[in-house]
Amino acid sequence: MSYVSYKDLLDLCQVEAIAAKLAPDELAIHRYYCRQYSKLFHTPLHVAQSLDPALVIRAVIEDRLDGEDEMDEIEKYLDVVYMVEDPEYVTQRQQQEEDYLAQAQEEEAERVRLGKPIHPALKGESTLVPDAPPKTNLPKSGGINMAALKHLESEEQ
Repeated sequence: MSYVSYKDLLDLCQVEAIAAKLAPDELAIHRYYCRQYSKLFHTPLHVAQSLDPALVIRAVIEDRLDGEDEMDEIEKYLDVVYMVEDPEYVTQRQQQEEDYLAQAQEEEAERVRLGKPIHPALKGESTLVPDAPPKTNLPKSGGINMAALKHLESEEQ
């Protein structure tokens, strides 16, 4: 009978955990959801692992969605649904994003070319950075009369 040292076992488990994090397989994903379920619902891990995987996954995702108020997060989940329905969805979505970005860049270039403000409320003001800061006539010398300030301060009290 051969024995594995505790250090060897620790090293093996660390390597397996890192591998599961870098390239998770179905078993690693299931363990992740079981850990999340165990934490969320205060259930021993071995009990969570014995439950129906669909129940565990659904409960964890529903809990995550309950805490999501941001539309971006909900859109991320909708993207998953759309990808399941239509395999071409990812390509179409990427093309839409690229088209939107190209149009926005063209509009911005046109606005800058015409010297228009970013917002209509800024009408008459240029949003372009001036070539050189305007010259100001700052005093070359001067001082503060502290006695006058003390006199003003005593009048306020």
